[in-house]
Amino acid sequence: DGIMALFGAPIAHEDHAQRACYAALSLRDELARYAIEVRRTHGVGFSTRMGINSGEVVVGRIGDDLRMDYTAQGHTVGLAQRMESIAEPNTCFVSANTAALITGYFALDDLGEFRIKGVADAVSVHRLAGLGKARTRLDISRSRGLSRFVGRGGDIRTLEDALQQAREGSGQVIGVVADAGTGKSRLCFEFLESCRARGIRVLIGRAVAHGRNIPFLPILEIFRDWFEITPQDDAQHAREKIAGRMVLLDSALTETLPSLFEFLGVGDPARPAPTTGPEARQREIISVMRQVVQSHKEPTVTMIEDLHWLDAASGEFLSHLVDARASSRSLLLLNFRPEYHADWMQKSWYRQIPLNPLSAEAIADLLADLLGADPSLAPLAKALHGRTGGNPFFTEEIVQSLIESGSLEGTRGHYRLMASIDHLDVPATVQSVLAARIDRLPEREKRLLQAAAVIGKSFPESLLTTVAELPADALKAALTALDQAEFVHQHTIYPTIEYTFKHPLTQEVALGSLLRERRRTLHADVARALEASGGDLDERAPLLAHHWEQAGDLPLAIRWHARAAAWAGDNDPVEGLHHWARVRALGASLDHIEARELRFQACRTILISGSFRLRMSAEDLREHFDECRTLGEALGIPPSAMAVPLAGAATNEFNRGSATNALALGKQAETLLDAGMDAADELWVRVVAAFVRMLAGQLVPALASFDRCMTVEDADESTEVNGLNAHSFAQSFSAYVLAGQGRFETAWPRLRTPLQFAPRSDTFNFATNAYAVAAYLAGGSQGSCLPDLLKASLDCIANANPENQSASLHGPLYLGAAHFLNGHFAEAESAFSSGLPAMHSVGTALEWQCHYVGMHADTCRALGKLDQAIAIARQGIHFADRGGFVFQAAAGRAALADALVSAGAPVAEVEAVIAEARALVETTGGFSLMPRLRETVIRLAARTHPHQLEPGLREVESLYREMGALGHADRLLKEVSH
Repeated sequence: DGIMALFGAPIAHEDHAQRACYAALSLRDELARYAIEVRRTHGVGFSTRMGINSGEVVVGRIGDDLRMDYTAQGHTVGLAQRMESIAEPNTCFVSANTAALITGYFALDDLGEFRIKGVADAVSVHRLAGLGKARTRLDISRSRGLSRFVGRGGDIRTLEDALQQAREGSGQVIGVVADAGTGKSRLCFEFLESCRARGIRVLIGRAVAHGRNIPFLPILEIFRDWFEITPQDDAQHAREKIAGRMVLLDSALTETLPSLFEFLGVGDPARPAPTTGPEARQREIISVMRQVVQSHKEPTVTMIEDLHWLDAASGEFLSHLVDARASSRSLLLLNFRPEYHADWMQKSWYRQIPLNPLSAEAIADLLADLLGADPSLAPLAKALHGRTGGNPFFTEEIVQSLIESGSLEGTRGHYRLMASIDHLDVPATVQSVLAARIDRLPEREKRLLQAAAVIGKSFPESLLTTVAELPADALKAALTALDQAEFVHQHTIYPTIEYTFKHPLTQEVALGSLLRERRRTLHADVARALEASGGDLDERAPLLAHHWEQAGDLPLAIRWHARAAAWAGDNDPVEGLHHWARVRALGASLDHIEARELRFQACRTILISGSFRLRMSAEDLREHFDECRTLGEALGIPPSAMAVPLAGAATNEFNRGSATNALALGKQAETLLDAGMDAADELWVRVVAAFVRMLAGQLVPALASFDRCMTVEDADESTEVNGLNAHSFAQSFSAYVLAGQGRFETAWPRLRTPLQFAPRSDTFNFATNAYAVAAYLAGGSQGSCLPDLLKASLDCIANANPENQSASLHGPLYLGAAHFLNGHFAEAESAFSSGLPAMHSVGTALEWQCHYVGMHADTCRALGKLDQAIAIARQGIHFADRGGFVFQAAAGRAALADALVSAGAPVAEVEAVIAEARALVETTGGFSLMPRLRETVIRLAARTHPHQLEPGLREVESLYREMGALGHADRLLKEVSH
């Protein structure tokens, strides 16, 4: 039972899990031998069962004042006990949690799923069968297929330089130092492979997590390798190899053979080692090994990996190996983590390579090799570099996690991102590496690191001093130790000393290691310290909201979230909406007037723009609207206050493809306006009402509504609503209406002014949209129109906020329009082919889809892909008809008619489409399409009366020119002139 308690204890980290499994195998074999002896001696037998589970537990002290002990409880411990209870005799069963941490290092038999008492779902169980082939994480990576080796050219050159010095007789020692996962082993592997390819002898010894209590493990591995002893050699063959090499080296060394045999584990019973003291025997072995090292006539490279796991005896031996290199023709290559230090590092023939994380460009190259270049992967490289800090192991493990979860689908080099990457979870393999490092810290340093993690990824020393509860000297010493171990580093010294976590995930794992009550206490302490420190509290409001929320003080949390939302809303509307969402969520459990008022304000604000700034479903928005109305009634708020939420609901409807529903909601919102409303609120409702009239094809009323927006009392050209300059928004889309009516000369001046806003702004994005569609209707014209549009589209793509779906999804379509109007049809098709499906897959920002589908159809027609053009145009018409986008439906039919004429479709079919388009033009007032329809009729008639084509096109050219659609006019003039 005692043994079961020992190995049934939870093992939280990867190296701990490996140690437990290694010990379990050793114990199993030892007990099996003991059982045989017991049966032979006493005639009775016994069996053993072991179980291992991995996970985090809370460990507490129990007992009385005279005796204290530790105990661990909870699901993790219980599952370990269940593994032991179901294990077969003389075996060790491990859970799926442990299997994930040891697969490859150990051989496992998958026993399938078991129903376990106390666990709702079936549990995967494995039998620990023996040691696996892998010794290091690099071995695991090699079994999966190594990724491309990137970003280490300078480090390889340093190693090559050291090797050249060794070849010239000046032995070298190189230490490669870096955090776990940075690529120490991969760098050494690539270098050693190049050495082997040139015929250079390579010897390798590895320190392993479970080998700290096994003396000389890596040293023995190196010298067995030098003597060419293999696992297949029995003791006799091993002794023969050793003796042969030593005699060739120096015949006088034969006297040391018994000691050497015993040291290497192949002692000769006929010639036992002298019975000298251990110190004398060790000096003898060290002397022999120095001669071995210095005897190398040809260059040799010896590597010892993971010195941070080196046992004490090997550490002492290593110092002699370092000394021996000075007068040899060999290179000693070592790698280790920053916490490892040794006296021999002061030697002049030792130099160190501090391995830096990979750059953003190198991570992009790594991902291109692993995943490919599908457009859906574009945001992943930046997100992964920010999340992993350029750590290649962490990057590959997160990628593997995304593949296993189904977020990435495909095969190596040909993956596609299938889900949002808003949050990248930390895989267990990565978390275990970081948690193990933190666990090895002394208690003082660990508690200080946890306190710093509560503050954030960066933390001022003054704030840490306030919450750490350490004397100044002790805090400074602990910070210095954490800096030297490369957990944190000093980021700034003026105006205040500030530190930052060296790796972003370290802060996350350190925070996760805190018990809930201590974490809450620390968050409250940080919040109080921030409030007391003075300064701009509005700017600190997001931080204070976070800390009070994590402290569990919800009234204070929602108050600060609301303040943060108001502060952020002016600079980053999306961030402001996230804070309002937290106000709504946290306030739901609070039943007091302030909470209800803040929740009403949150729902109302989110409804204004939630559909195109946040990824919200129609169901979410309806839920927000119902909650807003209920809260407003309970608070006695006037009905006019619901005008803004109704306008927000209207934006959701047209974003998701229904101009009909949006029009009804927009008109309803307009009826609630009253004289006492805030000017910004009134302006927002009027802008939305005008916009939905425009989308529904009511061009004449829409133009009047837009003009009304620009004359709202107490609002001027600088008034912003919902992150938009309302005047410029109204100006842009009134220009689109004018263009739709065929009044291009009046439209163009209104279109250019909004493009003077910053490219990252929503005003610029929407102005570019209006500009692109108006230019399409005009066929491109007005001097700098096309260069302006190309530049604006590229600016929108470069500055799009991923969370603002309208900008992110429309940018490629603006680019497609620019290429189409410039006559770059292949580029235009590529842009439309990627942009339109992305819009469909998300299901939002659909209000302009039909115009761009029409452009796509025209592009395919220009490329001679007539069947595709017809199919695309019909798709756009279907969407426009279904959603009530009447003017866009007319434009789509114009594109279809042209494609049908080019494809030689029957006259009656084309005439029917033209008739439908003309009827819609008359309904909407979208007379800009009339010359195009007339041109189509003339080209259709030219099939049987070709002599009528030229005079007909001159007639249409004149119509275009009268409207100011100079692009179309110039196109026809060029055609008839030839």
